[in-house]
Amino acid sequence: ETIVGRSHAPLEFSMRGRSGGLGDLYLSVTQLNPGMPSAPRVMWRNATVRVTTRDRQILPEQPLVEILPDSEIERIGFGSTDGLGPSDFATSGEARLRVSVPASEAWDRFTFRVEVEADLAPDDASILRVVVGDREEGSSTRAAAALLTRPEGAPFARFKAGVLEHVANFPQASHGEPTPADRDPIPAPFDNTYNKPERNLFHFRIKYYRQDDFLVEKMLDDEVKARLDQAWFDLLDSFDYHDEFFAFTANKFGLSLDKRLSELDAGEIAALPDEARGYAEALRQEFDNVQAAQLAARPGHIDDVLDFAARAWRRPLAPGEADLLRRFYNVAREDRSLDHRSAIRTMLARVLVAPEFLYRLERPELDSGPSQLSPWELASRLSYFLWASAPDRELRDAAASGALGGESEIAGQVRRMLSDPKARRFATEFFGQWLGFYRFDRHTGVDAKRFPEFSPAVKSAMYDEAVSFCEHIVRQRRPLREVFSADYTFLNEALARHYGAEVEAGRQTRLVEGASKFKRGGLLRLGAILTATSAPRRTSPVKRGDWILRRVLGTPTPPPPPDAGSLPGDEKSFGAMTVREQLEAHRANAACASCHARIDPLGFALETYDAVGRWRETYDNGRPVDAASVLAGGTPITGVESMLDYIESQERQILLNLSEKLLGYALGRTIMASDLPLLDRMVAAGFDATFEELALQVATSRQFRYRRGRDDEPPVKLADGGTR
Repeated sequence: ETIVGRSHAPLEFSMRGRSGGLGDLYLSVTQLNPGMPSAPRVMWRNATVRVTTRDRQILPEQPLVEILPDSEIERIGFGSTDGLGPSDFATSGEARLRVSVPASEAWDRFTFRVEVEADLAPDDASILRVVVGDREEGSSTRAAAALLTRPEGAPFARFKAGVLEHVANFPQASHGEPTPADRDPIPAPFDNTYNKPERNLFHFRIKYYRQDDFLVEKMLDDEVKARLDQAWFDLLDSFDYHDEFFAFTANKFGLSLDKRLSELDAGEIAALPDEARGYAEALRQEFDNVQAAQLAARPGHIDDVLDFAARAWRRPLAPGEADLLRRFYNVAREDRSLDHRSAIRTMLARVLVAPEFLYRLERPELDSGPSQLSPWELASRLSYFLWASAPDRELRDAAASGALGGESEIAGQVRRMLSDPKARRFATEFFGQWLGFYRFDRHTGVDAKRFPEFSPAVKSAMYDEAVSFCEHIVRQRRPLREVFSADYTFLNEALARHYGAEVEAGRQTRLVEGASKFKRGGLLRLGAILTATSAPRRTSPVKRGDWILRRVLGTPTPPPPPDAGSLPGDEKSFGAMTVREQLEAHRANAACASCHARIDPLGFALETYDAVGRWRETYDNGRPVDAASVLAGGTPITGVESMLDYIESQERQILLNLSEKLLGYALGRTIMASDLPLLDRMVAAGFDATFEELALQVATSRQFRYRRGRDDEPPVKLADGGTR
């Protein structure tokens, strides 16, 4: 709220502290009475700060000057002018001043208080607006502001009258942040008193009414006016607005009517009492205008459905299909006696239940050999490959022009699409399915009683971290090796706190560099993956090791025998033993030993992360975590860093697995023998390649641009029993 003072006013502004850095306050003085010859001095007196800590303690209020470094004190000029105390400073004329307040990790927020005073001469008609906020232009929430002037003078009276005249031309709640409908006024003659039954009933039953005379008469041209009218007509015709408004009006004037407004004729309206008749006539005129506009728009509605069908079916409609849909509408109107709205809804349902929408159909040629995709089919393949959705306008335009068939045009589209924000869908779908964090935000595999810290906010942030990390790798064209070795991650405040990371993070997920300092960075240290590969109440080296073999290396072990048994579900039941010692006893079974020799060492490398992804060095029973193991071939693995070295040594196998997954995802089929040369080229790109380079190889390949014939070769059999 802006305070109007004679020449002084108190200001108070609260903001969150920023850990590990400086909290910036922005102070400004603006002259609102242009042409004034003077540059009044504004004195900022008794500037203080009151801090609230993260554990909700309120620390004693203290002068701002006592917590600022000497460089800030000197730059701002505390107490350097006559008439100022040691906690005061001054600005002259229009001013912009930034105050950098050192912040502590323990701070949750701090409140800045100051008294502002303008040194105005008796004949000085200045109107000064003083603002305190956390941004240069004001505040992310609500800035503290005051007007310093002489309110009894004629200049301020003219200024105030101008402001009130301006504001009177707009609805009550048209300024500032969005507000609920119940703060908006309702039209006369209804009772506009806040929280009264009539006002509440108006908002519940009607809610909308038009009040844009100033905008329409003074600001819009004829074309925009027509579009605005149509928008209002669409809104008011979307429910029984006029009948509801008339019923509300009839109740206001105590009229007993058994008809709706739309059912009244001119004579019945003319017979209404004078005051009610005026409202009824205006409503009926607007109702008639809306109905006339909607009747004129009906042919366009049908055309809109045909355009929607072309986009839903991802190709132009054949002439016969358009005619069929038009006939479908006519039959709905004439034979089934549906009104226009219901017939259009039925027509839309017809579009959405068609196989052309439900399936991505690629119609084969009559012969049995491979055939080239049409531009529309290719656009659809590209869009579902990279965006998991229908083609956008640019892809549709490229398909319509016939330019999409060439490799250079396809490559250009791939680059465009992978740099677009919609490429996040590729990160969500492909990476999520490949790496096993798909829909982790719905994960229910954690015992909430055992790990109450694993809140919905933390789970959501872990999922966002995984998707954002993969999106960054794709859209920023980062080399493939960073999938594993990246020294960054994506955190918000909730997840940083869960990880114990002493970094500045807000409510929104953001990129955080130097993640290795707090044991993060790369695929193997993502909380979503570490949690998804754990048991509900403990870690599972077996699940984690199997995840690395299956998802990362593409060399899974066979399924366990039916009598393999399992470990207890909670490590608290291990007593003085560790999970390693429990597994060693389990491996005494010869039928289990060979597979566990491959699985367990990889899983134990991640054992320093608990079942909900937090770093630890000891178990709950106090025993130290031992992350060292030896692979079956004799290679030692001593933790995550050692695992990353092992990953680097498996470059070809990892790239082969990734390439197979990517090609299978793009084509929607298993790998064939004819795909092997393409896979070899993708693998040859190495860890320095980007996902864009692999996607380009896939999208420009013959496999992607052609459909298989009916007599193509069978899938390739793999040694582990799968197919390739």
